Amino acid sequence: MVEKRVCQGSTRRDLSKDSNQNQNHNHNDSPPKSTTIVKYEKSSCLFCNEWFDAQTFTEHLIHCGQVLEECPNGCQAFIPRIRMRSHQKECPRINQQNQNVNNRMSVSMDRLDRQSDQRLLVIEQDVGTIRSVLNEEIRQRLHLITDVGNIRKQNQVVEDWTRDTEKALEELRHQMDEETNRRAFVIEQNHLDVQYCCDITQSLKEQVQSRLDEAQKLINQLSADVTFHQNQLNDNILKLEELIFENERLNR
Repeated sequence: MVEKRVCQGSTRRDLSKDSNQNQNHNHNDSPPKSTTIVKYEKSSCLFCNEWFDAQTFTEHLIHCGQVLEECPNGCQAFIPRIRMRSHQKECPRINQQNQNVNNRMSVSMDRLDRQSDQRLLVIEQDVGTIRSVLNEEIRQRLHLITDVGNIRKQNQVVEDWTRDTEKALEELRHQMDEETNRRAFVIEQNHLDVQYCCDITQSLKEQVQSRLDEAQKLINQLSADVTFHQNQLNDNILKLEELIFENERLNR
């Protein structure tokens, strides 16, 4: 009986694994397709259908009132924790011990009926839980399909923007190349003009230097002539003074 309950209370991970195995078997002959790995950050309790984070999920299982536990009286029934006390008051095992031997058969039938009802209730709860899990999986897959569609639209917008941007960049590169060539031509022309001006300046400098050298020669020659005439003038003055002095001496 415990083995049957464990099979019915399969976890969501086992259901997902079986579903993935069936899908892989059905699509074994089809070509491989791209898959999207979805990591769930929350887990659903199979007993109360509530969602919890991975950190609080284990602690919730310890305190969850809907978790099924076997009756400690040995009636082989699995009862939710929250209903265990009321079950113990009505447990067929206790009733069987309190009743007399003459009612033992009817008590056994009642116990079997209650066990069957209880197991049916558990099975219905498990089916409802599995149904809720599957509905949640379907809802999440629909959300994923919607998200994938939105991502494809966004990718299309990005591709269009990228294409327009590349076109604009290509035009900008073409304009930059033209501007670079034009400026290179202007720089080359300016370089030639500067070189021409430098040549003219150098020629004028050489001419000016030549004229300065000639003027310096003339100045030097003129200075020599002035010095020569100055010396002659000084000699004549000395001679004149000597004559004057001699005349004065003779006149005395």
